[in-house]
Amino acid sequence: MSVIREWKCSTHGCFEGSHPICPELGCDSSDVERVFLTPVGISKGKYQRFENGLRQTADRMGISNWKTAREGESSFAGRGPVGSEVLWGNDIEKVMGQPMAAQMAAASAPLNVPGKDPSKDPYLTVNNGMRYAANEIGLTRNNLPRAEVTKPMREEKVSS
Repeated sequence: MSVIREWKCSTHGCFEGSHPICPELGCDSSDVERVFLTPVGISKGKYQRFENGLRQTADRMGISNWKTAREGESSFAGRGPVGSEVLWGNDIEKVMGQPMAAQMAAASAPLNVPGKDPSKDPYLTVNNGMRYAANEIGLTRNNLPRAEVTKPMREEKVSS
């Protein structure tokens, strides 16, 4: 069973569903985005169970030196692999060779695949294969089937 999420169609508004397909009849669901309308519910009992689980995991892994992190620090000064340190401010450019803004711009740029025309391949322009497939087969149009007319069998008999 799929997880129910909250979505917003730019034309028809918010709805809940497992996939970004607008439930309105005739909508092609081309501009559906995920939204977060319902706040996360936290109760004291859930938090205590969560904290106890973290403590048990830390005990099993032998982690005892938790600390409050400051800028440029990790909250656990333990056995992290090389390259797992937290990078703050200008440290990003020093370690990775590019500022964070340049990396974000490169990540948001359209995918450029040599030999592929982005206007003919929707997977290069729309990062949602399921939405594209649903649009292609007409699933998102949500049209009603033709009505079937039924009548009692006695009406079909021809009287002589």
